[in-house]
Amino acid sequence: MAAKFGHKLLGTFLMFLVLQPFAATSRTLKLASLQIIEQGQHRGCGVPDIIGQPISDDIEGRHGMFRLLDNYKFFNGELKWTNFPVTYGFLPNSRIPSGLDSQAVIDSVTAAFKVWEAAYPKFTFKKIDPGNTANIKIEFTWLYGRYYGFGYAPPNGLLQLDYVHTNWSTGSTPAWNQLDLQSGVMHEIGHTLGLDHSTNHSAVMNDTLIFGTIKRVLAPDDKDGITKLYT
Repeated sequence: MAAKFGHKLLGTFLMFLVLQPFAATSRTLKLASLQIIEQGQHRGCGVPDIIGQPISDDIEGRHGMFRLLDNYKFFNGELKWTNFPVTYGFLPNSRIPSGLDSQAVIDSVTAAFKVWEAAYPKFTFKKIDPGNTANIKIEFTWLYGRYYGFGYAPPNGLLQLDYVHTNWSTGSTPAWNQLDLQSGVMHEIGHTLGLDHSTNHSAVMNDTLIFGTIKRVLAPDDKDGITKLYT
């Protein structure tokens, strides 16, 4: 009887060892690995984003890069476009990631610009092809680490999206392991318009985008920031 009980206890213990790491990994993935971070390399001096945590305002202050206004931030000098329409387009050497339909990608990008266009009466955007003469030049390219995108402030306007390690979605609802393209593009457009990261977690301009979720509607903080910048 004791031996039988011992075997049963041993079996339970082994099952715990097998299942426990999976459960822990699942929790870790949900909190960390299922977040892809975006690095805005602004004017050649980017500050690395921290997974699951906004960039410290104190760090930014010491670098003298940003001026804090409520939850949103501007670039030092309040960089912005002064002439409209602002043009955008894909660079000729940009490659669409495998598995994505090129028209669906264009539709997602167009939809992202339309959301920003509706945010402020002055805004008008025009797509041109090829985009090498556009104000906002878009390209899919290799980005290091786990960064999904880079956005450069005016007058640079370069908008880069990861080509290699990001599993993009152009559908209405991304899968649990996919990053919504329109949401990511909306964030990067915000940088190319002159906004930096917001400490408001519901804002499009927050520094973290989570797999399987969408941020296709500007939060009040996004609208307040862009209105303040362009008024």
